Amino acid sequence: MFQLNSQGQKSFNVAIACMSLGLVAVVLRLVCKRLQKNGFHLDDFWIVLSVFACLAAEIVVTWGNITGGGGNEMEEILKSGSKDVLSQVSNYLQGLLLSWTFYLAASFTIKMSLLSLYRRLFTTQGYRQICLGLMALSVLWFVGAEIGNFIICIPFDSFWNRLKPGRCLNFNIYALAVGIVDVVIDFCILAVPVKIVVSLHLPMYKKIAVSGIFLLGGFTVVTGALRVYLMYQPFSIYVHFAEALMWSNIHLLTAIICACLPVYKPLWQAAARLSARVLTLYNSRFRSTTELPSFVRRDDGQGLPQMSKPKKVFLSLRGLPLSGIGSLNAGGDGEERGLTSVVSTIPEENEVRGV
Repeated sequence: MFQLNSQGQKSFNVAIACMSLGLVAVVLRLVCKRLQKNGFHLDDFWIVLSVFACLAAEIVVTWGNITGGGGNEMEEILKSGSKDVLSQVSNYLQGLLLSWTFYLAASFTIKMSLLSLYRRLFTTQGYRQICLGLMALSVLWFVGAEIGNFIICIPFDSFWNRLKPGRCLNFNIYALAVGIVDVVIDFCILAVPVKIVVSLHLPMYKKIAVSGIFLLGGFTVVTGALRVYLMYQPFSIYVHFAEALMWSNIHLLTAIICACLPVYKPLWQAAARLSARVLTLYNSRFRSTTELPSFVRRDDGQGLPQMSKPKKVFLSLRGLPLSGIGSLNAGGDGEERGLTSVVSTIPEENEVRGV
């Protein structure tokens, strides 16, 4: 057992945080499904499976990180001069290969979850065929990547047993190629719903809101691209293990959240109600101070003060007249209804099937 260095500790903390948040995201998804009485579908099965794959990857990679140099990269382990250097190298490489195997499984199951959700929501034949094609592409990517994983070295265990003779491919180049295809597939998957949403018979603000929910997954593409860029080491046969670990965790977390966002309608509705209550509270509190009596002395012969008609005084909150804020709750111009509708972004299934 070795103590983690600063880089190893950072990677470990990120792994725990991402795994915890991913688990919470999936639990919230299942709770929302239960609240909507929407049943358990194939997309839910895939996302639950992805959590187990992520958990397996985290366990293996944490073991490899702790026992394989404590966060050091391959070159640093070899230069350390430790008497256990062979054991550290072996654990480092086993952790790298096994965690990569589970990472591929997690990424694949998240893709299948999103595509299964698309096929359930969008029933137009053309879009269903596009989703089916992306499913087939994802299967080919996953199978090809896993086959590459198991033939990376011949014999297989010579990958981590440096004393055993064998022939090995360049893992660095292999991981780069797999990662690039992964990012391209993610981009295609996340681009599918945008065209569908544009064709829906919905108000423009709701189209923008629904598109925004799906396009939040664009951050998944960004993290995937960053992961590929940062883990690649030019002129080396191994990747940056610590960088690969940290950004793989972040990428999987964002992918899980992206896959769960379209199912969070009860959460958006609750947030809309809370926002409306807060807005009403501010409105009632400040509106009471917007009308102030103005006393003037009129020459009526009796010298008695007379109250003129109250003058409306407009206070401002960040430059916005409070009378304007009050109109949000008046319901006259529909802006309050718009607030609730925008937060409740995902259309009902019968709306979607009206494409």
